[in-house]
Amino acid sequence: MSSYLPTGSDEEYDLVDLPQYITSEFPPAYMMTAPGDFLKDRPYVMIQAFTEKGVPFVHRMYGSKLRPLGHVFHCDLKLPEAKLCNDDECAFFKSLI
Repeated sequence: MSSYLPTGSDEEYDLVDLPQYITSEFPPAYMMTAPGDFLKDRPYVMIQAFTEKGVPFVHRMYGSKLRPLGHVFHCDLKLPEAKLCNDDECAFFKSLI
């Protein structure tokens, strides 16, 4: 699995530099993260790109220091935070139609 996911080095993040693909035509985006997510500090790069290009987006943090949750917490439908996150995401996209 490590060959599919970056380990977090700056060189690896440069290889997946998503902001370079953000244009004003990029679709609206919903970004969620959690304190235990290994990518929790990376959304700020995307926030800047979305803001500069005028792309509608929402960025939310779920969980807490006491309940850090992980990278794909929203896929564990037994978690109340997953339900909240998925409901929030659906509400965001419904607001656009």
